[in-house]
Amino acid sequence: MFRLAALFAFLCMVSGNTPAYETLFERYDNAQGAMSKPEFHNFWLMSFDSNHDSRITAKEFRDHWISNRLPHTDHALLFFIEMDVNHDTVIDITDLDKLYPLFDKNEDGFIENDEFYAVWDALFEDVLDLHSS
Repeated sequence: MFRLAALFAFLCMVSGNTPAYETLFERYDNAQGAMSKPEFHNFWLMSFDSNHDSRITAKEFRDHWISNRLPHTDHALLFFIEMDVNHDTVIDITDLDKLYPLFDKNEDGFIENDEFYAVWDALFEDVLDLHSS
């Protein structure tokens, strides 16, 4: 599970000093600084699911990764495989449901922005280490 969380953190980091998740979180939270499970689903599906069938394919994932100039484009498919928790060749609600608790640290049913930022910030260095070896 740690690898999945680390990978999730890595996915939304962009080149430069400002992490993309800071803007994305605000776009998909409930305007009160918290993200419910449905909002978490939307965070992923609205960003990566280009044909809106609630299933992110490897091609959609890679295309979105490249078009948004996320770092390490040569590893996009590896990241897709890691995010596909149940290994059914798509990232869907089942996968996202398994990832959600990693970010809801206080287990209150919402990911507050401080939880979201803290988890992503803490994991980013680990992701770099994970993929550099």
